[in-house]
Amino acid sequence: NTGTNNTAVGDQAMYAYTSGSNNAALGSKALSANTSGGQNTATGASSLLSNTTGIENMASGFQALTGNVTGSYNTAVGSQSMQQNVSGSDNTAIGYYSLLNNNSSNNTAVGSYAMEHNTTGSDNISIGNGSLYWSTGGSNNVVLGNLAGYNTEGSGNVMIGYNAGAFEIGSDKLYIHNSNGNATEALIYGD
Repeated sequence: NTGTNNTAVGDQAMYAYTSGSNNAALGSKALSANTSGGQNTATGASSLLSNTTGIENMASGFQALTGNVTGSYNTAVGSQSMQQNVSGSDNTAIGYYSLLNNNSSNNTAVGSYAMEHNTTGSDNISIGNGSLYWSTGGSNNVVLGNLAGYNTEGSGNVMIGYNAGAFEIGSDKLYIHNSNGNATEALIYGD
């Protein structure tokens, strides 16, 4: 082993470690597959479990960033946040199941279930429980509010307020609303 400044606490924490430096693993199987990845922090059972070469990731919570192998510069806070991410980088997920299925880059999801089903969409900001919940590939969306953009698949949308734009499937739409995401009833709507 050639790495330095590593700390591992827990059954099989940093189990495969060979040369990575400045890692911290706390919890059973935390950073278990890590070989040369460095500057990673994993707290919680199976957090960053599959990471081998990814660098500067921070995972806190049961199975946070579990599937991450090469993705770097990610922050996942919350049980199973970013669980399926393999190579996506520069993401921030805060909340239970946030960015659960993500494998793309440059997304920010804050709130339980925020962007849970995103797989390929990038450059999104989604703040609110269940916001952009069903979006799998939409990019460049800015969504603020619980359940805002809930079923949205489009890109380039701005949705602000509770349930705003929840049923919109198009792109480049503006919704400011506080209930029933319907375009005809929105306080402000534009396309």
